Formats: sequence, structure tokens, C-alpha cells
Amino acid sequence: MQIANIRQTLEKEQQRLSVELGLFTGLEPNTDRTVSPFNKKMEAASQITEYEHRLVTLRRIKQQIADVEHALKKIENGTYGLCDDCGKSIPEERLKAIPQASLCLDCKTRQQQSLLKHNAR
Repeated sequence: MQIANIRQTLEKEQQRLSVELGLFTGLEPNTDRTVSPFNKKMEAASQITEYEHRLVTLRRIKQQIADVEHALKKIENGTYGLCDDCGKSIPEERLKAIPQASLCLDCKTRQQQSLLKHNAR
């Protein structure tokens, strides 16, 4: 595994996500009020749905940026490729597919199962 190549891939992804975040946050919500009064409820519902979608997308982009930055710090610290939870090596195939992965597959699976249980409550 070539750390220099991985760093370059992560830095490119960081730039791409930063551009995406900048473009996305630059979009202003629709403030056109030319809709007839009879459609105000539909308009309000549509705006709420659009706003919720924007929030989810912004959170996703910000989390992806944080994951990439975390991976870059792990490269600097010499801990890249080690699972944040158990400390074992993350398989190279997983890192090739997801260079910013910070958990081995077992720990990621446990994390996802825990989230599912928590959300089911």
C-alpha cells in the first residue's frame, strides 16, 4: 500500500468535498412568494421537505470531510490502516475501496448494528 498515493487520493477527495460544500451552501432556499394563497400549505410543506433534504445533505458532506481529515491525520501520526476501535489492521482491500475508513469491517458492522438498535427504540 502506497501511503503517498493514498494521501494524494484523500487530498483530492477533500478538495472535491470542499467544493461541493461551497456550492451547496451557496444555494439560497426558494423565496418566491408568487404562489396563490390556496397553495400556501403545499408551498410550506415543499419548503420544509427541501430544507430537511438540504440539512441531511450538508451533514453528510461535513461528515465525509471530517472522515477524510481524520484519515489524513492518521497518515501523519503513522496510524493509518489501523482500526480506531480494536487497533487491528484494516484490510488493504477495504482501504482501497474506502481510503478514509477508520474501522475494520467487524467494528464497522458492530457500530452499524448498535445504531440500528438505538434508532429502533
